[in-house]
Amino acid sequence: MASPLPRIKVWPKRALTPVGALLLAGTLTACVPEHEVLPAAGPPRIILFEAEPPVLLPGGQVTLRWQTEHAVAAEISPIGAVAPSGAIAVTVDEPKDYVLSVRDRSGRLATETLEFQPPHVLMGKLPGGSLPPGGLDSRKFYLYRPRDRKLLLPPRIQPELPQRIRHELQPR
Repeated sequence: MASPLPRIKVWPKRALTPVGALLLAGTLTACVPEHEVLPAAGPPRIILFEAEPPVLLPGGQVTLRWQTEHAVAAEISPIGAVAPSGAIAVTVDEPKDYVLSVRDRSGRLATETLEFQPPHVLMGKLPGGSLPPGGLDSRKFYLYRPRDRKLLLPPRIQPELPQRIRHELQPR
């Protein structure tokens, strides 16, 4: 049967002195690697998930950016597996939802969604259910974040909207 420790020869008929025993014990423990103790990680968290530009014509390209914390695996549906933090350029041909899902080592999950939708679809999702007539171009897709019920518009478009609508578009 094999011994887990290497055999050490000691002089025959001699006992180890207390100092020798301490030196021998110190040598053996120095051979055992120390492991770094990692702090307990919290649940996975999506710090940022955004798209630029927030308004585009069908067939336009958008850059999705994301940053996570405590995630070991990430996926953007319908794109597939991605790094836990990064950016990717995609073409939006039709109304589409992008769902970022991240998992930590223990399998806990966090998700966030970005939607590119035409104005007539967004009307039913926004507080108050209405957009100003002619306020948004019906040919374009607009970025909507369901988590905080926020329509993301470029700063140059927001002043054109009536005050009531601008107030409704602010996050709650």
